[in-house]
Amino acid sequence: MNESSSRASARIRLAIASAAAKYIAVDGMNDFLAAKRKAAVQLGLNPGRNMPSNIEVEEALVEYQGLFHGERQSRALREMRFAAVRAMKFLHPFDPHLVGPVLRGTATPHTEITLHLFCEEPEQPGFLLREHGIPFQVTSKSIRLNGRELIELPAYRFDAQDYSFILIVFAGKHKNLAPLSGIDGRPEPRADSGQVSALLDSAGAD
Repeated sequence: MNESSSRASARIRLAIASAAAKYIAVDGMNDFLAAKRKAAVQLGLNPGRNMPSNIEVEEALVEYQGLFHGERQSRALREMRFAAVRAMKFLHPFDPHLVGPVLRGTATPHTEITLHLFCEEPEQPGFLLREHGIPFQVTSKSIRLNGRELIELPAYRFDAQDYSFILIVFAGKHKNLAPLSGIDGRPEPRADSGQVSALLDSAGAD
């Protein structure tokens, strides 16, 4: 590829990433691939060529949120992290850890707060929710272990504190699994309640 073609490809990737970021931020799309394809079609481009990486889309999302949401984004993220800490304290028997956009700092108003739980039996979190009269939905969530392998893990969805939560349960033989991030393919960052509280303290000091 010559220099001219390389610059054109970079411009196309940036345009698709920027449009995809808007779909995620405004329309609540949480599937990066679907957002990229929709952006390419909207721009009249071939969705099979010059597609940006998920990292490029996340960078565009951070830029979009900073430009158009600014202080509102920071305030909303802070409130979501506070809600996550409160939920983790409630779920403390299961060593809960925050993952996903709320931890990464790219959450939108449509984002679920995602927690990883660890226990011996997958039914245990459901028992706790039922004991406290919290309505929930039993579901499952795919996690990626490497470039090819996906596994389904049990999960629970519920609403609390004006937010939607999804609890992904790592039980029994799955307790030590380290899923990969869908953004950069690296091990998914996790943070316990103490680490999230430290993030909040650090942000409050800025």
